[in-house]
Amino acid sequence: MSRSKTSAKSNPILARLRKLCLALPGTTETLTWGHPNFRVDHKIFVGYGDDDGHATIGVKVGKARQKEMLRDKRFTYADYVGRFGRVTMSLAGRLDWNEISGLVLTSYRHVAPKRRLATFDGEAQVTGRGKSKARNPVPTARSKRPRLGGRTKSQKRS
Repeated sequence: MSRSKTSAKSNPILARLRKLCLALPGTTETLTWGHPNFRVDHKIFVGYGDDDGHATIGVKVGKARQKEMLRDKRFTYADYVGRFGRVTMSLAGRLDWNEISGLVLTSYRHVAPKRRLATFDGEAQVTGRGKSKARNPVPTARSKRPRLGGRTKSQKRS
């Protein structure tokens, strides 16, 4: 894990954001495009940046919530990735860390794989008979059936 050159002492906002993000399962911090990004299983869920001297965070909130949030002047459509339901929040002025924590968690839930969320939520993905849905170690007749227009593994050319 690489870290930003900005120390926790010189940037208390980044230090607190780092603590929030890295407390979530499977998260890492990387220095990408010159600023810290927090990832879950290699996918960015929070980006930290600077806009006109004010700290900003980028989070994924989904397209429906994005429209609602853009009515608030603290939020802007995220450059390059706004079309995927991401917003940028200005961290200028007094900060509501409960709100920021909620946004971090929302973004994590949008980006993290289902298996990671199941672990995070403490839920076992179990069918009615107590078997895991994740993988069936014994192939069934149905799993050997070729897909329409496709070939089975034994029919593939080398």
